[in-house]
Amino acid sequence: MGLLLKMCVYDDVLTTKVWSAYGDQLETSINEWYLWHGTSSSAAHNICMSDFKMRLAGSATGTLYGRGSYFAESITKADEYSKEEDGLYTVLLCRVLGGRVKYTADRNPDPDALTRECTQGESDCILGDRIKISGTYREFIVSGTPGARDPPS
Repeated sequence: MGLLLKMCVYDDVLTTKVWSAYGDQLETSINEWYLWHGTSSSAAHNICMSDFKMRLAGSATGTLYGRGSYFAESITKADEYSKEEDGLYTVLLCRVLGGRVKYTADRNPDPDALTRECTQGESDCILGDRIKISGTYREFIVSGTPGARDPPS
């Protein structure tokens, strides 16, 4: 029988707090949040049509916290990841299930170890706390799990 881990709840996510004020309640006990995802218009269209592609995660931006889909509670941070197409910059507001969160405030995290923690370990996502170490923004990274791989192309 496996060891039952206590899940830490992050109920201070700014985007979620704002949207909850309008009556849309999420399940905070499993770390369900509203988060921003900056991207291009064409990538946003593809995401809306067929979900996030884990095989493409990190291919358009950096991978400070490992390969995965990067989300932010701050529109300013998401805007840094948006890409101009036809004069427009695109961000998506996404409903994200964080589940068991691997928190890190490391200035230079090991991206491979963090990815393994989510794909082979006990965690479902990464919370990189750049507020704590550099006064900027928190980033939320979903790497996918063995049961949630992309379907064959």
